[in-house]
Formats: sequence, structure tokens, C-alpha cells
Amino acid sequence: MRVVFALVFTILVAFASEISIATYNVQNLFDCKDDGSEYLDFKVGVSKWDCEAADSKLQRTRQVINALNTDIIALQEIENEQVLKALISDSEYKFVSFTKEKNSPVGLGLISKLQPSGSEIFKVPNVKTRNILKVIFETEGKKFSIFVNHFPTYKNGINMQKKAEKTLRTALGKEKNAIILGDFNSPFGQKSILNDIIATRNFYDLYKELEPKDRYSHAVHGKKRAIDHVLLSPSFMENGDLSYISGSFEVFKPSFAVDEKGFAKSDLYSDHFALKFKISTDPSPVKEGFVSKIFKKDENKANKKTSEQDYKTADVDTLFDHPEVVPAVIEKAVVILKDKHGFIISKNHRGIYVYDPKNSVTVGEELDILVRRMKIYKDALEVSSYEIINEHGTKDISENLLDALQLSEARSGDVFAEISGRLERGYLHTPYGKIRVYSKKKLKDGEYSFENARVKIYKRENQIVVE
Repeated sequence: MRVVFALVFTILVAFASEISIATYNVQNLFDCKDDGSEYLDFKVGVSKWDCEAADSKLQRTRQVINALNTDIIALQEIENEQVLKALISDSEYKFVSFTKEKNSPVGLGLISKLQPSGSEIFKVPNVKTRNILKVIFETEGKKFSIFVNHFPTYKNGINMQKKAEKTLRTALGKEKNAIILGDFNSPFGQKSILNDIIATRNFYDLYKELEPKDRYSHAVHGKKRAIDHVLLSPSFMENGDLSYISGSFEVFKPSFAVDEKGFAKSDLYSDHFALKFKISTDPSPVKEGFVSKIFKKDENKANKKTSEQDYKTADVDTLFDHPEVVPAVIEKAVVILKDKHGFIISKNHRGIYVYDPKNSVTVGEELDILVRRMKIYKDALEVSSYEIINEHGTKDISENLLDALQLSEARSGDVFAEISGRLERGYLHTPYGKIRVYSKKKLKDGEYSFENARVKIYKRENQIVVE
């Protein structure tokens, strides 16, 4: 394990009464030197990555950093200390903290206009992931600590995330003024890996200040997720010597890094947006229950505003019967199938195809999805524009597939859990009727049973597509 705590340029900076802080996953900030630990996409000579691409990425990341212009910025997905120093060259950020595990592609760090008083590294045991970086600051005799995190992705397993979370809880110890931030690869709400810290230590996720529709930091390929977080210890909210400045929290979306649909320009900048907020050297209010009352009031207000402009809810049947109902939200739709052009969502066993070749959903995900537009493509109704507004974890897709006895009601977008019968001249004859069968392999006549059979339209006639 390697730890770096460097003073880039010696200068004394006085703390203001307000301190602005941000966290930003820059998404793979690499140089153009091969160290052997890079991701394959960033190896010079065997990928499209070269010095020109590296410099372009550095300049665009610097553009975001300069636009943020906070006193302290925590950063994730930085290749090495040299890249981090290059990022802040000729800037007001004179202090650098950085950590990276040996042979790891990326590390994380913190840059600051204010001089830290110390730092500490916490390694997550028995997990190949990023370390947790603690950086300590002191102003006007008052200390606070920032814990920079980048948890393993959920796809690597919840147990890996739990080990990182346990390490964070241990690192917190009895810290009074603690700020937890970074990329946790975990959503806001009931499924958050941070809920134990929130519940047992009374930490507050600043997403509570925002309306539900604004709670996201990762916005790419039609999907918006709140996987970056800022949590404050209760001392910033009440009975403490430092305070959070109410209303200062925001998802930072500079116009140059956002496309026309409100998503991140991930081909040019990061696929994450930064989160920023302010704390003050003024003490927080001395009032028992102040935090819960303030946040409850703010959340009720936000929910009220959102409800006033809520979209209609609908199920898949409604979209087919009344396509004019869109925009509408399908709540707790389950992704039951993916192909190279998009995916199928199901509600009440009925499915509809969503066209999006660049989607990042996975089969089994349960989502609240806002359907903005639909179109007819090759005689089939499909979703052409959408937005994922909430995630509910994963479900067994078998609970959301169509039963073969509903063959006569089947339409494009449905997926049969299982359908059996005798195949004769390209048609499957079942107890519930017959349907054309398409397969890349030539199937001989005979008895067959097909699982996860997708219904499509071919020449105005239903057919099932089988592997």
C-alpha cells in the first residue's frame, strides 16, 4: 500500500467562515505512460488511448475543476499522483493527498486550497478495491475530517460492498465532525449500502435536501442514478462547533458537460456529475431534534412540489391501449430481456421493448421508468425515449413472464416463461393455439419446449424467437 501526502507549494491560506467542498468521480483520468496496471482501454499502443487523448481528458477534467472552484475537492478514478499534480498545476489547489493500491488501475485523492493537518489510509481487507482516504483539517481551533471513498461496484457482489462499508464504519471511530463522501456505487433510499451508518450514527445524506427528481449524480445512456453521496455527522446539523449551510448542496451540472437531454457528455467529460456543498465555522444550532424537523420539513416540501408535477402512472397494457397517455411512469417494471439494441421491461407479466443500444441496465433490475415517447417500428409498438427515475434492486424475472395459456393475447414485447408443443413446418402447435417459430438454427419437426421465448412481429404475424 502506498500513501502520498504532499505539499505542492508552500503558502499559508486563511480559512474563511465558509468552506466549500465537492466530490467528483472524474472517470478514468490516465496518463499516456504504460505502467502495466492500466485498464486495457488505456494501454498505449494496443488501444485508441494516446498522449493526445490523455491531454484532452486532462484539459476537460481541469475545466470542470475550475468551474467547481470549491476550497476542497475529493476525486475518484485518478491513475497516479503525477496525473493529479498535472491536473492542478498553476491553480489555487496547493495541497494534495493521494492513495492507490499497488497494481491497481486507479486510486483516489483530495486537492485543497486549505492546508490539511494530517491524513490516514484505511485498507479494505480481503477485497480488491480502493482504499479509504481520511484527510483532517483544522480551522479556528475546530477540527473536521473528510473520508474519501470509492466502493466496489454492485456487480462485484454485495459482500464486497459490505466489507468496504464495514471498513468505513471502523475508520469513523468516534469522529465528531466527519464528512463521508465519494462514489459508493449504491443508490439513495432503502437499498443504500450506507443506511446502517445513517441509522446507527445519525449521519445525514444531503440528497434529502433535493427533490426526488433531482437526486442523481451518474447520468448516462438514459439512466440517472444517485450513486455518489455526501453524508454529514450530526454535529454539523445541531449541537456542534461547525455547521452545514442549509441549501448549499447541489448536483453540479455545468452546461458544457451536459447534453440536450440532461445527461452527462460521457464521451467528452465524466459520466458522473460532481456534488458540492458548504460548511461554516459558525456553530450549528443548539436545539434537540432540530435536524429531524428541518429535514422532514424540507423533504415534505420537496415531495409536495414533486407530487404537483408528477407524471401519470401506467402499466404496459395501458401504453398499448392508450399510447397517447405518455409521458407516464411505469412503477417497478422489471427488465426481463436484453439484446444489442435495447431491452424489454415487464409489468403484470406484459412486456414492451425499449430501444436504447447504449443502455446500462441488467436483466432482473426493478425500475421506475418514465416513458417519454413511443413509436411503431416494423408494426410493433416500442419505447423510443425514456428516463429511469428510481431503482428497487433486482427480482427473479420468472415472476414477470407470460404464461403459455395467454398465447391468444400475446403481442410483441411479451416473453413466455415456457411454451411447449409440436413443431410442424415452422409453427408450434400448443394446447392454446399455434404460433410461428424463428430460430437461427434450423429446427426439425417434433416436440419442443422453449423457455424465455420472446414474442415479435414478422409480416404482421406473431412469432416467438428462440435460441
